[in-house]
Amino acid sequence: MNRLQHGEDLGGWSRDFNYDQYGNMWVTNATGIAAAGATAQGNYETGSNRMYGFGYDLAGNQLTANGDALSYDAENRQVTATGSASRRAGPAAPQCMYTMRWGS
Repeated sequence: MNRLQHGEDLGGWSRDFNYDQYGNMWVTNATGIAAAGATAQGNYETGSNRMYGFGYDLAGNQLTANGDALSYDAENRQVTATGSASRRAGPAAPQCMYTMRWGS
């Protein structure tokens, strides 16, 4: 399925990921900065397949994550996460050195 299994950076941060039958990802192992967000299977509502405790817009886009307000473009792609420090997702985002492993 070509899903992200592992990610790490040169500063000692790393995450291992797993997925449920719907494709929901969660962190199975974390080093460095403490993991936030979906860290265990079962964080999703069965009927809607959405994470507990988060708001969603009419298109199904998550409205907040880790204290940041998320915004999307007309094609429902996340373009900003604004909170204590503003970040930008997508091709215009600053480049960082990461190692990512994808698998089936």
